[in-house]
Amino acid sequence: MLKYLVLFLFSTSSLASTSLPTMQIGKKKYNQVCVTCHGKDGYSTVETYPNLAGQKEAYIIKQLKDFKSGKRKDPLMESFAKMLSETEMKGIAEYLSQLECK
Repeated sequence: MLKYLVLFLFSTSSLASTSLPTMQIGKKKYNQVCVTCHGKDGYSTVETYPNLAGQKEAYIIKQLKDFKSGKRKDPLMESFAKMLSETEMKGIAEYLSQLECK
């Protein structure tokens, strides 16, 4: 019985996430993974981490793909980028590009 409950929960959670608009998926993932270093609404509180609010979508996607492939080197970002799907990368980029740059 527990096996079927676990399978049901995983199947319904993946259906729910795929039906969400890409930007909502990205915002959720950003707030789960990226917010600690890059800050709420894309403004980092740590001087060595860049602000991401208002960056161009294509730029963010390229950087995430480069971290994921190892083309761009940073152990922390490589590990985070490797966990992201294409949809999550696009969603994060879309979300950040819509934020106001101060």
